[in-house]
Amino acid sequence: MTDRPLQPMDAIEVHGMTRSAFILQGALGAGALYGAGAAGPFVRRAFAQEGGDAEILNFALMLQYLEEEFYSQALELGLTGDVKKLATAFRGHEQAHIDTLTEAVTGAGATPVKKPTFEFPIEDQGSFVTLGMTLEDTGVQAFNGAGPMLTANEALAGAGMIVQVEARHAAALRLAAMEEPAPDAFEETIEMKDVLEAVEPFIQK
Repeated sequence: MTDRPLQPMDAIEVHGMTRSAFILQGALGAGALYGAGAAGPFVRRAFAQEGGDAEILNFALMLQYLEEEFYSQALELGLTGDVKKLATAFRGHEQAHIDTLTEAVTGAGATPVKKPTFEFPIEDQGSFVTLGMTLEDTGVQAFNGAGPMLTANEALAGAGMIVQVEARHAAALRLAAMEEPAPDAFEETIEMKDVLEAVEPFIQK
């Protein structure tokens, strides 16, 4: 692996695993894949056995677990003003997404993936906004990559409604960071397998 500058997501830790390779934004945003190889046991158990729409829906569910927990931990920091309002609203959105995706996975005849234990390196309002922007940007790119593979019209419509809200989250956090809310005319995509392989080392078995 080549040396590279640290990225905001490098310090995220999922309990039970090391944290030295959690490079989701830095690796995938640049179109590279660190730690590539066959998906590990967790990915095989939780995703590969499901197949089809259920696999994609479980992938989306994992992303919503991560984001909901991020906002829950952020709200323990003593956020204030509009930033606190954003975190509170977004946590509610992510929980609603979790509930909907859990039902969708079950409706597809599969087992919803279980939520791991996450820990995020956020200590204040500034670090929350910075990391939140990165997480939401990455989530939108991941949805854009996986959504078109859905075959059921209902699942595709649901994913479309979720990713639109995720994009609004990203824009709001970009504004809070005093950055352009929509810097590009077209959003990038991330392949599902790349996200799963990057996250796998940090998920508690």
